[in-house]
Amino acid sequence: MAVVPTSRKRSRRVSLAFKVLKKRNTYANGASFKPAHSTKRRSNVHNTTRDYTHGKLTRGVTTAMSRNAVLNTQELQELILSHLPSKDLLTFRGVSKHWNGLITKSPELKKKLFLFGKANGSFWFLNAKSGKIEAYSKYEKKTVSGNLTEHHEPLAPAQLNTDLFINVSAKRSLIHRAYYREDIVFKATPDLSKHDSIFNRMHVCQPPVSHVNFKFVFSSQPFKRYRRVHDFIHEIRAEVFNTRGVKYGDILRKFRSEVKAQLLVTDAEVDKYAISIVASRVWVPVRIFVTDKEFEAVESGVYEPSQTDMLEL
Repeated sequence: MAVVPTSRKRSRRVSLAFKVLKKRNTYANGASFKPAHSTKRRSNVHNTTRDYTHGKLTRGVTTAMSRNAVLNTQELQELILSHLPSKDLLTFRGVSKHWNGLITKSPELKKKLFLFGKANGSFWFLNAKSGKIEAYSKYEKKTVSGNLTEHHEPLAPAQLNTDLFINVSAKRSLIHRAYYREDIVFKATPDLSKHDSIFNRMHVCQPPVSHVNFKFVFSSQPFKRYRRVHDFIHEIRAEVFNTRGVKYGDILRKFRSEVKAQLLVTDAEVDKYAISIVASRVWVPVRIFVTDKEFEAVESGVYEPSQTDMLEL
């Protein structure tokens, strides 16, 4: 039997101790004995096999994965955006192409931005003789219409596009707004030079209306920030029809065609015209813009005009 020299035994013990110490340090640092990118297959608790081709997951990696998973989930992002006001949705279109595509293509968000029309819902009638507003469902509409008297006038509750218009008569009572058409003015001076703006694709109200009247008071001089009242010397009245729902762009296109026909000017000249937002008006027939409280009162049949409301007439 061969005898191993003492020096060789000592070197083996030192090498073995070094390997044990190296393994202990590896365990202390949280790593495993397996290589970082091992492709060995092993069984899990469900007796299935899978490949391990990824490295160690750290807190930073898992946080980034969770954040990206939330932002890349289109349904969740759409749900979050649906709770924001329309003004913020218009601003967030500039965040990225993904956000712009989601906001401008999502059916629910398009309805909120008045880019996609809602279906007609409630249908009301104003009894001009008794001063009451009565609600009928869409199923009763045809039946009731044939039995109405001359004192009944049709109405339909709607929501005004407040990004474009302001309801001047909103502070008046509901019965007053039902008897007379509501006065609507522009929220800002229309920019006639922008033909492809997203605002031009917005409906005037929800549900959409197929008929709108307007009166534009304008100046043929180039637009200025500060304008005197007597500078707006021209006035045009017209009607706009669109069976799919009148949009903001339909009103501006009708105005342009009327101006070109009456004043014999070019498109480039019309682009510089200034419209008075104080004197101009828009009227929406057979629509009444109500609050949630007024809608619930009429739908539940508990709305009764007060003496003060009747005195306004």
